[in-house]
Amino acid sequence: LQMPRGRLVWLSRFFPYIDAKFVDAEDRGVLPMDADLKEFLINEGLFADKKSLHAQAWYKYQIGIDGNSASDRIYSQLFMGSVVLIPEGPWKLTSLHSMLKPWVHFVPVRHDLSDLVERLDWLRENDDQARQIARNAVAFAH
Repeated sequence: LQMPRGRLVWLSRFFPYIDAKFVDAEDRGVLPMDADLKEFLINEGLFADKKSLHAQAWYKYQIGIDGNSASDRIYSQLFMGSVVLIPEGPWKLTSLHSMLKPWVHFVPVRHDLSDLVERLDWLRENDDQARQIARNAVAFAH
C-alpha cells in the first residue's frame, strides 16, 4: 500500500464515494499476483474485474493513478467528460503533461493522495467549476 494505486484502493475502504480496486494486469505483461494476496484482496472487497473504458466513462471523477509507471490512461480519460484528477509524481507523459494546466484541464492531487478527499469534496461542492474543468479537458483532448 505504499504505491499510489495501493493508497487509492485503501482509501476506498473508508470513503464510499471512492471506487478503486486492484485488478489483474497479466494481460498487460504484469507479473501474476500472489494467490494468497489475491484471495485476501477479494475477501476484503479490494479486488474486482477490470472495467471497460465505456463503463469507466460513466464516472463523474477519474484519477490518473500511477501503477508500475506513468498512467497511460490519462489521455483517454480526458475524452470521457469526467473531471480527471492527476497526482503529482515522478512519472510524466512529457508532451502531454507539459500542455495540461492544473485547475483548467485537470485537478492536481498530491502524490501521496493526502489531499484526495479534500479535492473530491471541493469538486462535489463546486459542481459548475468541476463541469467546466471536464469540458476544458474534452476540448483539449480533441
